[in-house]
Formats: sequence, C-alpha cells, structure tokens
Amino acid sequence: MGLFPRMAATGLYDLRPGASVFRELSAYEAAFALLSPALERCEASFFSPRADRAQLERLCALCDFRVPAGMELSALREASAALARGPGCTPGALESHFRALGADLSLREQDGQNRVLAEGLGAGGLIPDNAALLRLLAALLPVGVGAADNFGSLSWERLDASGLTAAQLDEKDLAWAEIDAGQLPEAR
Repeated sequence: MGLFPRMAATGLYDLRPGASVFRELSAYEAAFALLSPALERCEASFFSPRADRAQLERLCALCDFRVPAGMELSALREASAALARGPGCTPGALESHFRALGADLSLREQDGQNRVLAEGLGAGGLIPDNAALLRLLAALLPVGVGAADNFGSLSWERLDASGLTAAQLDEKDLAWAEIDAGQLPEAR
C-alpha cells in the first residue's frame, strides 16, 4: 500500500492536489522511487537467495573458499547461505553445515580421547579435500578437542558413490593419491 492510500485511510490529512501534505507525500514517493532500485541491488548483494553467481563467488572468497568449476548454482546458494549463517556448535549443526558446503560426513565424539571423529565420504563442494575438511573441523571445535577422520582409502564403494563412470573418472585426470586423499569428484 502506497503513502497516499495509507494517509487517506486515517482521514486526518488534506490530500487534495495542491495541499501541503499532498506535495510532501509526492516528494516522498519520488524519493522512494529513486531509492528503490538501489535497495534492490543492496538486498540482492547481501542475501544469497537473490544474489547472482558472481556475488556468491565473492562471498565464498571472503570466507576463504574457492568455488570449484561446474558447481551448480543451487549448491552454491546453499553453501553461501551456510557460510552467512555460521556453523552452530552441536555435532548435528556441524554436520548440517558441512553438508551445505558440499561435504558428506557424520561426526562422532570419542569419549576419553577429547576428539571428534569424522566419517563418511568426506570432502566435496567448497571443501577441496579431506585435509582441508579436517583443518576446518578442527578450527570449529573447542580448544583441547582434536579432530580425526576415518574416511578410509579408495574402495569400490567410494567409486560407486561418486556416480562417475570409468570414462568420466578418467576425464578428471586425477592421480590415485589425489583420489585416495578424498579428492574423488562426484557426477553432480
């Protein structure tokens, strides 16, 4: 609802053309009309559901993440929203945060060892490899709590879970050590 209908609904103001209130409201509407596109651009810049790909990539860069080539816009939006939200502190919140960034893991606290164990397929999306995932996890844990992984090594299950055919995997031109370190790409 615009300014004129709102003011008219009160019945308090003289809204006839030429009246001082009419001229004042006209000036406000003209200013809002000029301001509206700037507000739209600002809103699109700060809210990932409305931002374009370049803006989302800049947000990721500000958080020290490089967006991999070919990452779908929907996955990038989800990852950017997770970066803007922050990770939370419970194991479930951390798992959700890492999933939004593209990693597939579950966290298990290891009692008596002051350590959190990450298990699953590991890195993906904005997280380039399992070593980077482990460093990020360790940075989010309380002081004195370590991070370890049990992502395992290359297996048929991990190859099958990637969704890649042998030809697609060969196209990626990865060394076995890169695949074994958790850099196995997904078909997404």
